[in-house]
Amino acid sequence: MTRRIEDLLHHKHGFPADAVARLDDEDIRSLVGMIRGGDAQTNRVRALDLLVASGARPAQEVIAELLQRDAQDPMLCAAALAKITRLPAPWAESMLLDLLKKAGPPAATPCNEADTGRPSPLGPARMAAALGRCGSRAAIPALQALVDAPGLDPMVSAQARFALTLIACREGLPSFEPAPPAAPALPADDENDRPVRVLPATAKAADEAVHALAGQLFGIRPDRLHAIDLACGAQQLLLLPNQAPDGIRLTKLALGRPWLAGLVTVQSQEDHGHSVWRIVLTHPQDSDRARLTVHRTDGTITMEGQVLPDGDGARFSLHTLRRPGATAASVEGRVHGDALQIVRARSGVRRLESGTPRAWMPPRG
Repeated sequence: MTRRIEDLLHHKHGFPADAVARLDDEDIRSLVGMIRGGDAQTNRVRALDLLVASGARPAQEVIAELLQRDAQDPMLCAAALAKITRLPAPWAESMLLDLLKKAGPPAATPCNEADTGRPSPLGPARMAAALGRCGSRAAIPALQALVDAPGLDPMVSAQARFALTLIACREGLPSFEPAPPAAPALPADDENDRPVRVLPATAKAADEAVHALAGQLFGIRPDRLHAIDLACGAQQLLLLPNQAPDGIRLTKLALGRPWLAGLVTVQSQEDHGHSVWRIVLTHPQDSDRARLTVHRTDGTITMEGQVLPDGDGARFSLHTLRRPGATAASVEGRVHGDALQIVRARSGVRRLESGTPRAWMPPRG
C-alpha cells in the first residue's frame, strides 16, 4: 500500500477531489491488489470506494469480478452494486441487465431475509434500484418483467415500478406515471408549524453535494446556479434542480412532458456526508396542468401537488400526504425562465404515530 493510499483510506469524510486526482498508476495497482487480496473486508470496501472515485479503467473490471462472486464475498458484492452507477451509465446498465438475465425467473429469485435468512446482495430489488439511477429505455422490458412476475415480493415490484417511472421521466416517455396516492393530504397544523428557512445555496455547498453524490444523481444535470438551501430545525437540505436542455424553457418541461425535476439531498450531522433524500417528478395531466410528486428513493410518495401556468411562467404547490410518522408540510413556489423559486415553505413539529417498520429496503447509495 502506498503512503498516498494509506492517507486517503483513513480520511474520515469521503475523499478530497484534489487528492484523488493525484493518484498514479502505482496507486491504482495497489488499490486493485487490496481489493483482490486478503485484506480485511472493511479495508477492501474502502479501497473499492476509492478505486471507483478515481475513475480509473480497472474499476469496471474489478466491479464485474465482484458481482460474479456474491456467494463468496457478499459484503464486497453489495458494495460493488452500490457503486456501479458511478461508472459509465451504458456499461453499468448492460452489466445490471446481464445479472438480471442470469438470475433466472424473477419469482424464484431470493429478495430479502424472509426468503434466505440473509439479504441477497444481488436481489432483484437492489438491481432494480440501481437501474432506476442509471437505466435507459433499454432496461424497460427487464423491469416490466419484474413488475409483472406473479408471486414476487411486493417491495421488489414496487422498486421495479419506480425504476420504470424514473426512466420515463428521464426519457420524456408518456407512460409509467405513479398511481394516485391512496392517502389524503395531511391537514396543516397552523398552531404548531414553523417556517422553513429558504436561501440560495452557495456555490461551495452545491459543488460539494454534487461531488459527493456522483453516480447517485439519477441522471439529472444538477443546476448548481439555482440550487436552494433549506433548513428546518437541525435538518439541512439542498434542492438541486435538473437543468433544462439547451433551448427548452423549464416551464415547458414541467407542464409538457414527464420530467425528473430535481433532487433533495440531506447532509448528515455526524459525518457531514450527503445522500439523496427525495426525488421530485412532474407528469402532465392536460394542456394546462401537471402533477407534481415528491418520492423517497424507494418510490413512496411523501408529498403531492400540481404545477399550473402563471403568466409567462408557472406556479406550483405541494402538501404532505398522511402516512405513519409524517409531519404536515407545505411548499409553494414559481418557475420563471430557467429558475425555480420557493416563495413559502412551512413544516409542522408533530409527527403522526409511526407504524411497524418494514423488514428491508433497497440501499440508497
